[in-house]
Amino acid sequence: MADVLLFHAIDKLIGKLGSMVAESWNMRHDLEKLVENMSEIKAVVLDAEEQQSINNHQV
Repeated sequence: MADVLLFHAIDKLIGKLGSMVAESWNMRHDLEKLVENMSEIKAVVLDAEEQQSINNHQV
């Protein structure tokens, strides 16, 4: 009887740990995507600033 309870508790613990690992992995993926998007936005803004500077000097 005690063995059954122990195995059940271990199964639940493994399930919870698995869920936590999966959630953590998804958050990491989301963070990496956010960093990638922010880098792309930064590049576009820097390019726009450079173009504006060029246009201002031509006027």
